[in-house]
Amino acid sequence: MAVFQKTISTRTSEKDRPQLQAALNALVEGDELVITALSRLGRDQRSVINRLHDLQDKDIHVRKLGVLVNTRALGKFAPVLIGLLTGLNEVEREMTRENS
Repeated sequence: MAVFQKTISTRTSEKDRPQLQAALNALVEGDELVITALSRLGRDQRSVINRLHDLQDKDIHVRKLGVLVNTRALGKFAPVLIGLLTGLNEVEREMTRENS
């Protein structure tokens, strides 16, 4: 088991996220990637879902701490649930920005 920790802004571009890249590069078929938030997988809904598909194609599963998101258990339904959750997160973030 390896632990990768991010200490930079969440607004950093994808290429400037070395810990994410290191974690993804360390994964092999059958592994499980445990994350604290879906936003750790990508900057927006589309990138999270695309990354999830890429990982599932490699038989790598994703589990989010504290919530019942586990792609091993959800199977092909996982992108639907992840899409819904990330979409809701984007709407909430936008509403927060508008109210600030």
